[in-house]
Amino acid sequence: MNVAELIVELVLTGLLMLAALLAPALACGLITLDASAAAELLALALGAGFLLGTVVDRCADSVLATWEGGARCRFAWGEKIRKERTRLLGVRVASDCFPEDWMRIHVLTHANEGALHWMDQLRVRVRIARTVAFLLPALSTSAIVTLLARALRDAPAKAMTIAWWPAVHVAFLFAAVALVWWTDRSGKESGSGHVKQPETRSFANQKPDEREVLAWQWRSPVTLWFALQALGSAVVTGAMDERFPLAAIGIALLGTMLTILACYAWLRIQKTFMAFLWSYCAVNSGPELADACAASDPI
Repeated sequence: MNVAELIVELVLTGLLMLAALLAPALACGLITLDASAAAELLALALGAGFLLGTVVDRCADSVLATWEGGARCRFAWGEKIRKERTRLLGVRVASDCFPEDWMRIHVLTHANEGALHWMDQLRVRVRIARTVAFLLPALSTSAIVTLLARALRDAPAKAMTIAWWPAVHVAFLFAAVALVWWTDRSGKESGSGHVKQPETRSFANQKPDEREVLAWQWRSPVTLWFALQALGSAVVTGAMDERFPLAAIGIALLGTMLTILACYAWLRIQKTFMAFLWSYCAVNSGPELADACAASDPI
């Protein structure tokens, strides 16, 4: 991924988060925009988007790590990959059934321009799909709050109170990141025998039990993030009068369906990315890939 693509992805992430945070305040008039200063506002939005996107992108990467780990373990133990890995290893025993870090470095240092370009495209698509899946719940909740704030424009005190509701997104994100920290810390204190999330090195020679992987994912920080967003939507919808609940429920259902589709797209693109890494390394550097799978520390 080149610098320009990375900046665009971070700015997009930041702008989506800014929309979730500021849309209700704009709808009720708490924040006003001066059309005569459009250039300055655009520059300010892009700068703020980049700064906020850098933070949110890293938080999303940490919060979604368990889901990514589960998808990686499932892919590594797919029938095709399992047979190819067994053939490449021969009599050796694997220490990592899918050494993704080694494969990424190998492609970056050995692949031609076409392969590198394709890998960069897949990585950008993975990151954008991940961002959309992560932020859609917050955007849906903010859309409901925006509807309520706009309806309360004639009651400035109530409108200003509800306009600051999206600030809870920051609290929800903080809670999810705190769970990431606690999970990582408890995993280290429990010793090497404790697996805090699905990791390919922990299932080098034994296929992970699907129920165990699902249990990890249900206990993961991303589940907390989605659950808090759902709770927020329910609270805001319950605060509406009889004129708006149907519209709020419609927004919530639409947001839920779009989030599910975004998660599906993210995991499918992630699978395509992993398939590319494995296929390239297996075809062009089979013996080296076998050594990486068998090595205790491939990098």
